[in-house]
Amino acid sequence: MNEEDESLKESEMKEKLEKIFNFLNENREYNKEIQSDFFSSVFKKNNSTNAPGKKEKVISLLYWVAETQSQGKIDKLSESYQIFHDPTIKYDTCSNFCDTLARAIPVDDSNATKYLKMTKKRKDKHIKALKDNTKPFSHFFNTTKNYPGFGDKTAALFVKMIYQIHFVDWYKEYKIWDDVEKLANEDMLYLPVDTVIIEIFKKMSPPTDGSWNFKKINTKLNELYQGSEIEIWDDLWFWGYITQKVVKNQDHRDFELNIAKYWVMKGSNKDQSTIEDIFNKANEFLKLIKEK
Repeated sequence: MNEEDESLKESEMKEKLEKIFNFLNENREYNKEIQSDFFSSVFKKNNSTNAPGKKEKVISLLYWVAETQSQGKIDKLSESYQIFHDPTIKYDTCSNFCDTLARAIPVDDSNATKYLKMTKKRKDKHIKALKDNTKPFSHFFNTTKNYPGFGDKTAALFVKMIYQIHFVDWYKEYKIWDDVEKLANEDMLYLPVDTVIIEIFKKMSPPTDGSWNFKKINTKLNELYQGSEIEIWDDLWFWGYITQKVVKNQDHRDFELNIAKYWVMKGSNKDQSTIEDIFNKANEFLKLIKEK
């Protein structure tokens, strides 16, 4: 591909992403119900009178996001859970939690396993970087992803949800801390990229350098969108999930309305008129994805 063709391809991709972003932004109400149901389940009261404390809320969220993994590594996750329950981890403020969590990251100087890749030298550098308050969400992500069994997608999901319950009006009733920094433009929220989202990007446009993955998709989005706009992109998963079907023995998915996937989502609105609205919107979404 020559330079002119590549420039044209980039321009077409930018235009398509803008159309999808506008669609997501105009139709936030539908995924909001599902997200609210999720947070309600995560932060429910332990009994009829007592609401969970800060530690209970954070640990509950960590458990729930880890369980969203399709292939969670139980042995590795158990290492992380033991640390999360250790009294050295402080949950009283967001600042103390981030700091103590970073200091407790397991170290593996031998790099002997594929799960633990944080050397002491890298850990010291990471802790030092936490003092740079201009990128608290980015540092929060980099801390969480270095815990055994977590990784990029799960860490991104956890940090994105921390942002949502503190700064998105619909979810503020689940707020945990008072000291969470606002998301600055130079900071980054990472989209929790999984197969659903990768398939969408593959359908829209093959990347110029190999295959779409977590890093490439987040790099592309953060080139064009800043700060809280990435949180709007999180709705992409909902629309992608209900418009994809797995093709047996194939390395791609068919893009068509998948009614079954909508019905198996516990928090999806089961009102018939709302379902019809969502399915109509899903067909609009499919046209955008398939647009040449």
